[in-house]
Amino acid sequence: MKHLTIVALLLGGLCASHTYAVAADASRGARLHGEQCVTCHAARFGNHGNDIYTRADRRVQSLHGLQQQVNRCKNNLQIVWFDEDVNDVVDHLNTTHYRFPQN
Repeated sequence: MKHLTIVALLLGGLCASHTYAVAADASRGARLHGEQCVTCHAARFGNHGNDIYTRADRRVQSLHGLQQQVNRCKNNLQIVWFDEDVNDVVDHLNTTHYRFPQN
């Protein structure tokens, strides 16, 4: 019984840490976006770069598309971000501009 309790606690801890690791943080994403994205977007689209997200012919049409676009920008500009960083930026952009339904 004691071993079963220890295994249950360990599995519970793993599940809790996994949930924490994949939960996106929009405020952290806002900071990363401000540090890495705004300068390029503002130079190309004006309005502190926000016009890229609200223009009529915007490229991104879904949450999956947003994830792909953030990764595309990250890779093209050789930004060193982990998957969690990308997820945070996606969460920030979706919360602020797109409002796509969460899957």
